[in-house]
This record gives sequence, C-alpha cells and structure tokens, in this order.
Amino acid sequence: MSTVALIVAGGSGERLRSTLPKLPKQYLPLPHPTGGSTTILRASIDAFLRHPGISQVCVVIADGDQELYQQATKGLALLPLVIGGATRRESVYNGLKALSAVKPDNVLIHDAARPFVSQEIISKVIAGLDSAVAVDLGIPLADTIKSTQGHIHTLPREQLYATQTPQGFRYSTISELHHKSAEEYTDDISLCLKYGIDVTVVEGDPANYKITTAQDYQRAQPNKSQRVRVGLGYDIHRFDTQSDSGHIMLGGAQIPCKHSIIAHSDGDVVLHALTDAIFGIIAAGDIGMHFPPSDPRWAKAPSYLFLQHAISLLEAKGGKVVHMDATIITEFPKILNHREKIIESLTKLLVLPADSVSIKAKTAEKLDAIGQGLAIAAQVVCCVEFS
Repeated sequence: MSTVALIVAGGSGERLRSTLPKLPKQYLPLPHPTGGSTTILRASIDAFLRHPGISQVCVVIADGDQELYQQATKGLALLPLVIGGATRRESVYNGLKALSAVKPDNVLIHDAARPFVSQEIISKVIAGLDSAVAVDLGIPLADTIKSTQGHIHTLPREQLYATQTPQGFRYSTISELHHKSAEEYTDDISLCLKYGIDVTVVEGDPANYKITTAQDYQRAQPNKSQRVRVGLGYDIHRFDTQSDSGHIMLGGAQIPCKHSIIAHSDGDVVLHALTDAIFGIIAAGDIGMHFPPSDPRWAKAPSYLFLQHAISLLEAKGGKVVHMDATIITEFPKILNHREKIIESLTKLLVLPADSVSIKAKTAEKLDAIGQGLAIAAQVVCCVEFS
C-alpha cells in the first residue's frame, strides 16, 4: 500500500519569535551533523524522504512563506506545495484535498516542528496501519499528573499518555472526517475519536519532541560533549560469469554490468560494507548475524533494508552518520562513469550532502580473483557523531 507523509508547516511559532530571529520557527536553522546547518522544516522532511515506506512527501505552508520554503527544500523531490489556512485544521484539510490527485492508501500527518522523528517511529506508525484505520503515537507519563478542575486531584497516569506526531490514518477515512467537521482540534486523532473511529496507540520517543519555546530550540543545539566514532566495513561478492543480468547494485544505484552478482540478497557490496561499518561502531556484530543468508526472507532483498536497520539501531543510541568514504575494488564496470549516480543514491539514503560522501575506485592490477574479473569488493570507512 502507498503511504504519503503530509507535513504541516503553516504555523508562525509566535512563542519562539518573541525571543529568536523573526522567522516562522520551521525555517529557523538547526545544526547539521557535518558542521553546516539545515532548518527545522528540512530536517523533518529529510526523515520521511529517507524512509523506504514513504512513497511521497507533501508540505503545507503559510501563504507568504513560499520563498522561505523554496530555499529550505532546494533539491528535494516533493509533491507540489500546498498553501494552508488560518488554522491547523484548515491547513491539514487543504493538504488532504491536494493529496486526492495522488490517492494514497495511507497518510502520515506530521508537525514540521518535530525535526527529530526517527526511522523507527515512522516504521511503527506505518506498521500500525496494517490492522488499524488510525494510529496515534504516544509516550507514557513519568510525572504525577494533577487536575485543577474543581478541587485539585490526582489523575491516574497509567491511563494517560502524551501525544506526538506523526499520526497515521487511512487516507479515505481522515479525508472524509475533515470534510464533515469544521471544529478545531489540536491533533487529528481527536477528530477520529469524535466520530467513534477505533484508534491504535504505538509508543513514541521522548527525543521526538516539538520545538515550541526558546528552551526547546536551545535543547536542539549540539551537545558540546559530542562523541565521534569511526567504523570499517568490507564486503566481497563473486560475479556469475555465466550470466548477464545487464546491471548490478552499488550504493543503492543500478549500474550496468556485463555479469550479475552471486549473492543471497541483491549483492550490493557498498551498502553491505557500509552496514557492517555502522554495526561495528555500535558493537552490534555484523550483517550476517542480523540478516543470515540461510533465512529465505532476505532472498534477493534490496540492501537498503539492511542499511535502514543499522541506522535505526544507531539512532536509538543517539548516533548520526556524518561522513562515509568507500573504495570499490573491481576490474569492471568502470566506476568513474557511474560515480555521481552512486553518490546521489547514497546522499539520499544517508541524508547527507554530496561533499560528505566519497566514492573511489581501484583495480586489483590483474591479481587474485578480483583482478581476474571474478569478483567485486568494497571497503567503507564511516564516521558517526553521538550527542
């Protein structure tokens, strides 16, 4: 089923603008792990573009913010922008109406001011929609909660949770509910509850916080105690010299080649080596332990799935890939002819700028199996920062 992310970025962020630069908060800068900067909106968009379960991303913005939006999203493949309304509900409704041209099965609605949404959280919400019409994302409450309505009294916190986004919905259901109701709600699950729609709740993450106040924005700045780790990965696969598939996979890109790869999965030596490098950084074993070749589930599987799993484990420990350097060792195909295509694929998978992804190529000088054209290998050095 197709799933589209609808990112709502139409607010003005008045609570932030009173103390910080006079920009809508979604366009405020955030430090990029490579040392540059991104924006709150761009960070939110990147998280969904990177997830293989999201087919397309649509953003709703305030009228008048078009130039800021174009600057923040330069180079990204997004659905046409949507102009929001005077309220959050109107903005979401405008976005849902625009998605009628796409007709997705599911839609994930996300507040742009939550730029730290993880791949694991997105996966949880998508998985919840396999058996539910609406999926809420919530975190249990740790503090004792009291009510001041009437006399002060304590609420049972085990029955309460704090809601986050993204929230997931069957597209047809949430579109119909927005069409029927003009009432204002702080989130879209509340609209489902009004009309008696059953809601499934999956657990969120405290790190997926919303930037609302100046204190929140300060919290989003880099931790001066950041740690850096470096991982090394290596992979090699034989060529099937008896066949001609017309292409092989390198770094997630389809590359023309006179022979196919002998492998249980798609045999992408670059992504396999990169995945192993990340596993090494967090001391999580190797790719064979997580995706054994004896398991039929991974037969011909695309290697980006292995990379996504490694990245989700890394993110759970507060890590972020900031640079990778790969050397592909092969007699053919000629990597120089395809270098830019491979870099472009890796920048999308890792959400990194092109100057943080290095691809080099070497031959084996006609020595050993690689030199005889019987195999292809890759070595990857990966740098990760932890906050």
